[in-house]
Amino acid sequence: ALHAAAAAVASAAAAVQSGSRTVGSLTEQLDALTEESAGLGIRLRKSEALLEEATRNLAAAQAELATSAAGTADLQSQLAAAGAREGAADARAAGARAVTERLSAEAAALEARVGEAEAAEARARARLAD
Repeated sequence: ALHAAAAAVASAAAAVQSGSRTVGSLTEQLDALTEESAGLGIRLRKSEALLEEATRNLAAAQAELATSAAGTADLQSQLAAAGAREGAADARAAGARAVTERLSAEAAALEARVGEAEAAEARARARLAD
């Protein structure tokens, strides 16, 4: 009976040692996971900070784009106004050319009439001289 009790104690001691080793191994694993979790937490906070910075940069880029679009629209408006002014100037120039051509034609007609009048005067003088 004593021998059986000693064997049971030895078996229990072996079980305690095995359990102790298991607990030690699990404690090491838990420590490693805790360290890994802390490292992941740090990386997560860094990633969140980078994401916030990227979001701010995106908002700034969108604001710049909006400003650029407004500037482009203003330039297009100015270009359209300049085109309208150029078209109006072209129309005035065409009108001035038409007036100049009409005045030139009238001047030519007047010169022809003056020539006719001078010829008639010359004929009349010639008749008077006869």
